Amino acid sequence: MMSLSEKIGNDKGDKRMYTLPQTFCDTITHLHSHKGQKWLTDFPQLIRYCQQRWHITIHSHFPLSYHFVAPARKAAGSELVVKFFVEPSELLHEQEALTALAGENTVKIVDSDAEKGILLLEMLSPGCPLSSLSTKDEAALIAARLMKSLWRVPHSDSTIETAVKREKQLREYTQMYPNGIDFLSSETLQHALSVFSELNRASQQLFASRRLAS
Repeated sequence: MMSLSEKIGNDKGDKRMYTLPQTFCDTITHLHSHKGQKWLTDFPQLIRYCQQRWHITIHSHFPLSYHFVAPARKAAGSELVVKFFVEPSELLHEQEALTALAGENTVKIVDSDAEKGILLLEMLSPGCPLSSLSTKDEAALIAARLMKSLWRVPHSDSTIETAVKREKQLREYTQMYPNGIDFLSSETLQHALSVFSELNRASQQLFASRRLAS
């Protein structure tokens, strides 16, 4: 039986493009169990479906973590990015967020297939990282301006999880799994909890200060 991390070729036997790292396969099966295993097994068919539906060629993937993400090119020559989701709900959350931001300082959606878990995005060419700037103050100012431009009031029927809800989930996880869960160590869970706790605390202080100022 072929390992899922081995090269996955197309109908012509080309096995150069679609190599899934073992660490990525392990993450998918850890997070999604049998559903993740089936998704990995069906991966070659998913690639072919995506290429045939949108008449694109998918190239070697970017560094992978939780989703398959790779550059692609249309027959006419334009470039885009494909992103595959094991859970359709995760795609819908990302699609809702990107739609709400309407492409302002964010990537634009080209097309999607929620049933198959496929999201097509515009290709962006990154500039220089903030860490390369001469001063930390300049980097902080740019980051603050960008984050401010992304603030939106969520719709009442929004399905996107809030930072408060994520903090609550992480607190429950650290109590339920004091020694860690699967490949997440207790230290990683505690660090994630501290990050979200500080984020929510700082946000509450900011909005409280704005209310007093007004």
